[in-house]
Amino acid sequence: MLDMTWAGAGARLGAEVGTANVFVRGPFHTLDAAQRGRLAESCRALVGERGTLLNSVAQEMSPA
Repeated sequence: MLDMTWAGAGARLGAEVGTANVFVRGPFHTLDAAQRGRLAESCRALVGERGTLLNSVAQEMSPA
């Protein structure tokens, strides 16, 4: 497991796997501004010029 909020995490993983599609599923509201910035940088490093970033946001639905 790799914490993508660690500085340089995306670049390290990208060096191993190359350009990648990234699926992010997480509670962004729990991250502070610095962590969100590092996560964005990690994603950018992995996506490169050819990958795709997919962001999933789960929402609780109220009964109708």
